[in-house]
Amino acid sequence: YNPTKAKELMAEAGYPNGFKTTITYRSSMNQDAPAAVQSYLKAIGIDVTLDPAPTARFSTVTTGGWKNGMIIEPLMAAGTPSWLPKIVSMLSADSVTAKSTMRPPGWQELLVKATRATDAKSKEDLSHQMIQMASDTAFVIPWAVYGRGEVVLARVHNFDWLFEGSFPTETPADTWLSK
Repeated sequence: YNPTKAKELMAEAGYPNGFKTTITYRSSMNQDAPAAVQSYLKAIGIDVTLDPAPTARFSTVTTGGWKNGMIIEPLMAAGTPSWLPKIVSMLSADSVTAKSTMRPPGWQELLVKATRATDAKSKEDLSHQMIQMASDTAFVIPWAVYGRGEVVLARVHNFDWLFEGSFPTETPADTWLSK
């Protein structure tokens, strides 16, 4: 976090007085993180309007496109290369979401190459190249990494709904305890 350097870079990019933008995110997410990002950006002259959107409107924005703004969308996939299916669904040029995301030159080709790789080492190497490209071009900004811990006893059953990123068939009402 270096506001002085960020202000210099803003001036070099032609925004010495900053600019205005909007950050749209799901209204169901923790409100503290977008507020923190808003505060950090304000420190370098970026005036951010926060737009907590209900799920239906958020979906309309991400699939229909947006202008002059940012989207906060969690990538709930961990590990390399197991995160590739999530990246394809969200950041491929053919994706139905993130329509307005400006992808850097070569991104799609690298993504296709990574998904078609047949061995784990190649997938991992190509995934690392994708992460480097995303970082170098700032087209995807990993602004928060967080998780939560769960302790589950062996006698607790049907609790897959608890874990983010899973596609459970159970709900909290299906969870039960054995003796």
